[in-house]
Amino acid sequence: MKSSVIVAIVASCILSSCAEVPAAKTAARKSSAVDYNALAGESVNTVFFSSLTGWQAVDATATGYGPTQIIVHTGVSKAYLLTLFAPCRDLDFSVQIAVTSSGNQLGAGFDKILIPRHESCRIKTIQPLDYKAMRAAEKTARLAK
Repeated sequence: MKSSVIVAIVASCILSSCAEVPAAKTAARKSSAVDYNALAGESVNTVFFSSLTGWQAVDATATGYGPTQIIVHTGVSKAYLLTLFAPCRDLDFSVQIAVTSSGNQLGAGFDKILIPRHESCRIKTIQPLDYKAMRAAEKTARLAK
């Protein structure tokens, strides 16, 4: 049975569960000085989570059709790099997303990122991120600007 989890700043809790996300965590990034792929571990088939606490698009394709990767935060110090099968149009401009899941299990190849009133983008791979290394790299990139 499929359910949806809303991750949004302004969202009604119509679907199975909701979580408010601070505005700073929903801001998409057109480009990033951080190489998130270098911080990602081996691909996993599924991820169990109790709630999604934030997200950010981390790349823009050369064609301009939208990001092909997104980071989802599933707790205070857990994050995953999701690679999509194709660029996800309007993901870098959206202030809310939904994620399909089976219960509290997100599956590569099956589940999708949903952009309200636009499209769905199927998840190709899920990779756990080294959270401490990610935060350190983001801080270094901010200070280098």
